[in-house]
Amino acid sequence: SVNAATDASATATEEGPSPSQHRVQTVTWEATDANTDPLRYTLFYRQSSGPWIKLKDDLKEASYAWDTKTVADGRYELRVTASDVAANPTGTGRTASRVSDPVVVDNTSPIFDIAKVTAGEGQAQVEVKATDKGSTIAGIEFVVDSSQDWQAVASSDNIYDSPDEAASFSVATLSPGPHQIAVRATDGKGNQGFANLLVTIAEKK
Repeated sequence: SVNAATDASATATEEGPSPSQHRVQTVTWEATDANTDPLRYTLFYRQSSGPWIKLKDDLKEASYAWDTKTVADGRYELRVTASDVAANPTGTGRTASRVSDPVVVDNTSPIFDIAKVTAGEGQAQVEVKATDKGSTIAGIEFVVDSSQDWQAVASSDNIYDSPDEAASFSVATLSPGPHQIAVRATDGKGNQGFANLLVTIAEKK
């Protein structure tokens, strides 16, 4: 007799800094066959309790890189079906399936609900609040005048663990004249949102 057994899991991998690479969910699973028949796999996905949609069939390897740009943000389940039908006479092959733990798809960048700056003497005070629809805000940073030296700032509650995070910070030692302060928020999936603030520091009296 033939016995196919599978176990499935799905994880998100961060393959690089570009937004397109953050969309990739690497799906992996394990499968065994009592007679060591070669197995073929079919992968399905669904959102919440919706219908199962075929993602890929006739897979020979026990992994698949799922580019999630074609699906909406949300929580998904993946189901993998292993089959040894191709290696057995008609009617004697078997299949088995497993469903993964929920997988979060979040391809949407955080947005700034609040982003304002107030000029002071030689410095500026910045107040921001960032929100993300699909995951938590992982950090907020800023640069001045197109510098590449991003500086992290603490959240108002001292921990980044929520989809809504606020921060208030000072940008010191600014010379008189106009300056641009760029602020970026990064969510738990690596998506980034930006705000650009202009401030003019007055000449010292």
